[in-house]
Amino acid sequence: MLHKDFDLGLSAARELEVPMPLATTAQLIAAAIGAGHLEEDFASLILEQARNSGITRKAQNMAVDDALSPQT
Repeated sequence: MLHKDFDLGLSAARELEVPMPLATTAQLIAAAIGAGHLEEDFASLILEQARNSGITRKAQNMAVDDALSPQT
């Protein structure tokens, strides 16, 4: 759906002849889809950009508080 929304936005920008600085992001979305990130959220864009940049991600195995649990 994100890809569709970017396509609609870029199309409108072309019709109105206004700059659309998000064109690079639209390309990143297309690359993420091509890499198989079809059912994932926008965080997959970070993964795809890291892969494109030659960055190897390494898990830090850190606990992350979701801020939803009651404080003790």
